[in-house]
Amino acid sequence: MAALFFAFLLALLTAAFAIQNTASVTVRLLAWEYESPLVIVILGSAAMGAALSFVLSLGSRWKRTRQARMFGEAVETQGARIRELEKQLHDDRTPPPAQE
Repeated sequence: MAALFFAFLLALLTAAFAIQNTASVTVRLLAWEYESPLVIVILGSAAMGAALSFVLSLGSRWKRTRQARMFGEAVETQGARIRELEKQLHDDRTPPPAQE
């Protein structure tokens, strides 16, 4: 929850900073050149950074999800084995029925 609050606060600060910088700037990339308000450049850069961070974190998220699924399956298998052994233990302790 703290991380979500921090991310929201950072987004608000970035938006406030961007809104206060409305001057027109020239953006150049290799042979490409265009003029745009600085607010668009700031917000676009922040959005691209967030998207890149998300994409790069997908690998570790997928790995953690797969590992959690494997651990869950192991716990379920071990739980079934424990129930089976407890049943055997209970059956071994139960005296046989008396014969007449």
